[in-house]
Amino acid sequence: MTPKNFTQSQVVDACRILFPGALIQQEFLQKLHVLTVKRNYRKLAKECHPDCCAEPARAAMAAEQFRRINNAYELLCAFVREREIRTPARSQAYRPAATPQAATQEVRPKQQGERVFRPRPVIPKPARNPDDVYYDGPLPTYRLKFGLYLYYKGVIPYSAIVKALMWQRDMRPPIGQLAVAWGFLEPHFVSVIRAATEIPGTFGERAVKLGLLSEAQMGVLLLHQKMMQTHVGRYFVGKGYLTEWELNKHLREMHRFNQGIPEKGSRKGK
Repeated sequence: MTPKNFTQSQVVDACRILFPGALIQQEFLQKLHVLTVKRNYRKLAKECHPDCCAEPARAAMAAEQFRRINNAYELLCAFVREREIRTPARSQAYRPAATPQAATQEVRPKQQGERVFRPRPVIPKPARNPDDVYYDGPLPTYRLKFGLYLYYKGVIPYSAIVKALMWQRDMRPPIGQLAVAWGFLEPHFVSVIRAATEIPGTFGERAVKLGLLSEAQMGVLLLHQKMMQTHVGRYFVGKGYLTEWELNKHLREMHRFNQGIPEKGSRKGK
C-alpha cells in the first residue's frame, strides 16, 4: 500500500525515472530500498549532469533531466522512509538488491550446505613477552619454510619456531608404529630396537643398523610420517599467535613469496 503522502502514480513515475527499463509493480515498490535508490540516483546524476554538456542546447536538456532525477530521488527517499516507519520489520529484514531488476525477485531461502558469510571475529592477541626476540628487517632472498617466514615477517619470535618444531615432532606417529602397521616390523621388534641404546641414532637408524629395516623401507616410512604430521601452523593458532584467517593469509603470502625466488636461491630452513 502506498503511503498517504504520495499517490501511486507519483511513485511509479519516479521509479521509471530512476530505474529505466525496470518492471515497476507492487512487489517492486514493496522491496524498494533507500540504498538502491541512492545508487541509481548517483549513476544517473553523473550521466546527466549539465556540466558534462558543452553545447548550450544539450546543456538545457540535461538540466531539465537532472531536475527530474533530483525530484524523483527526493520523492522515493521520502516514500521509502515513510514506508519503513509504517512497517519497520520489513525494512530491517530486507537487503537491497544489486540491480533494479533483482529487486523484483523473491528472496531465495538458504539451501542446505550453502556457505554463510559472517564477519571475521576480532580475537585479541596475547601480550608479547619482553624476553622474546622479534625480527624487524627485510625478508631474506631465499625460500623459507612457514615458521621462518612468520619469524622474518615479525609475527612470531624465534623461540616459538623451536617450540613449534618440538610440538610437531611429538605429534608425529612414531616410526615403529608405522612400521608395524605397514608390515615392515613384527610388534616385538619395536621394544628390541628401543632397548638397543648402545647403537647411536634415532629409532629408524637403529633399525637399519640392526638389519630389521632397509634403507628403502625407512625412506617410505619417513615420507609417510611427514605426510601425516600436523602442520606447525596449528601450533601458532593454538598459542594465539595467529587466527585461522591469518594462518591462511600468511600461507598464501609465503607461497607467493617462494614462487618469486629462483630455485638456486633456496636454502634449508625450519
